[in-house]
Amino acid sequence: MPLGETLPPDSYKRARKHIADGLSSIDSSSSDELKVIELEENCKDGSTIHVEAKVKFLRNEKGWPIGVIGITRDITARKKAEEEREHLIVELRRALEQIKRLSGLLPICASCKKIRADDGYWQDVAVYIQKHSEADLSHGICPDCLDYLYPKFRKRNAGNA
Repeated sequence: MPLGETLPPDSYKRARKHIADGLSSIDSSSSDELKVIELEENCKDGSTIHVEAKVKFLRNEKGWPIGVIGITRDITARKKAEEEREHLIVELRRALEQIKRLSGLLPICASCKKIRADDGYWQDVAVYIQKHSEADLSHGICPDCLDYLYPKFRKRNAGNA
């Protein structure tokens, strides 16, 4: 089959350029060069596969190309694996950009509960958590603090329960 029938249009253009570049070279030392080109190839069932073509120009004693010899191999599985790997890398990068995670040792004041940040300054724990994570904080008062800070409030409402 002619090359134009076995290759889709984009691959056919690349293959023709590759051949034209080889034909324009009159260099007998390049006769031993094995060129590798990745193309798509049409199958009998109408599907396409990825192939790696290794081609070498055969030249006469004057260095003129007189023929081409080549081998192609199906690299569809490799190309699919490469595409999946690239997709996973993009997804992992996206996930890493979204993750803000607190980890390691956090110096916290035993009295006021402020945290010493990387710059050495002490920050309110709520400010630090909001700055270094995706958490949104809401505030309330636990029962122990309610008793300690507002003892009359707890006693006054105990009779209504």
